Amino acid sequence: MDADIYYVTNPILLRRSDIYKKYGQIWFRDRISKWHRNGSLKNISNWVQDFFNRKNVQLPEQLKTEGLFQGESYHLQESGLIMVNKKKQKKMLEYLGKIHSDKDLAIEIYDHVHGDKETFWISSVMSNTEFSFNPWRVTITNKLRNPLTRAV
Repeated sequence: MDADIYYVTNPILLRRSDIYKKYGQIWFRDRISKWHRNGSLKNISNWVQDFFNRKNVQLPEQLKTEGLFQGESYHLQESGLIMVNKKKQKKMLEYLGKIHSDKDLAIEIYDHVHGDKETFWISSVMSNTEFSFNPWRVTITNKLRNPLTRAV
């Protein structure tokens, strides 16, 4: 959990969600963003597809309609809240560990993605582990204000 997230309900309740029960994880989609330090939107989706092709891994159908692969956004996953059942997602976590223990692999991935955002679903795809995203888009709020004084 990132420190800048404000929960309107107890996040532990997410364990009751159908997604968490079925897959042992719950992930959220990130905001739509067309900015990236490495150039055009096409570059990131081309890199991801090329990365999977070089590893002889197919891009799952569920990802083909996501904004990252439709030229709508540089980001797919929000990493401020990640819930993972270590038993059900063992293979994904092992591949995630491989990313961070293999210097060349880490450099290649982190040269193309912003922080750890995409490493979770990439690890699922690479480890052939089932996963799913929360069906709702990200919600962004601004500063909380005191309704009486309007102070932040």
